[in-house]
Amino acid sequence: MMIHSHIDPELPWGYWLKLDGSGSQTLTDDEGRKWPTIRDAFWQGRLGFKKVNESTGAPMLELLLAVLVSKSRRPSWDQERQADIFGGNTLLEHHFNLWMVREGFLTPGDSDVWCGGDITAEGWSVMLMLGATRPQPVRAMRPTSVSVQDLVSLGIGPLPAEERMHEVEAASIKWPAAFQRRTVGTKFTIALEKRDSEAPVPVMRTVWSQTFADERSRDAFFDWLCVRVDRWQEWATLAWSDSGAALSGHLMSLVVLGLHAE
Repeated sequence: MMIHSHIDPELPWGYWLKLDGSGSQTLTDDEGRKWPTIRDAFWQGRLGFKKVNESTGAPMLELLLAVLVSKSRRPSWDQERQADIFGGNTLLEHHFNLWMVREGFLTPGDSDVWCGGDITAEGWSVMLMLGATRPQPVRAMRPTSVSVQDLVSLGIGPLPAEERMHEVEAASIKWPAAFQRRTVGTKFTIALEKRDSEAPVPVMRTVWSQTFADERSRDAFFDWLCVRVDRWQEWATLAWSDSGAALSGHLMSLVVLGLHAE
């Protein structure tokens, strides 16, 4: 199993791999093993899994990417992560967290062994690699073509709430799906728009909207959404494939879980 003890967390995992000769796309690791892609080197060489087809391996790597990005933005709130990413399956979340700790992508949790601790240097490096090498068939999956760097840092930090929200709005205007604040007369609304990639002209369609009693409550909920910008594409897929009502119920459940955890 190919494990490096000293990894630069600011570089994508596999930056030490070498190309074989001029024009070759074959990669060679430190043990002399050859791999057709970085993902193969990670899947087989680092994780020790048998080679599988893309449709089998991609969902697990997408899940790993989603969990790492979520933990980078929201280290706690595991009840919400369990409901949102793992579909409420406690056993699956605990098993996945323990696996990430064992693999060295998370530090052991201090207070709760089931949740894991902080993202390790290798975990950060893996997150960057998975975001940069996503195969085309899964680019419509979480977290889509939006860069991992944006998802890790966008809309969080010490800036005032309004500045953070404007930062998210400016960055997300060209995303495949994004929430937007709207004010029409006395109606204060948040709308979720998603690009219809299957239409002859890939226009943006509104797949969900919610009206609020006043601007303050609208902006408070939008700020909540901005903290969870890494989940926007997945939530847009839910509204698109199921219904706006399904997304409303899902978001309400997450809000309640967050209040319960405080």
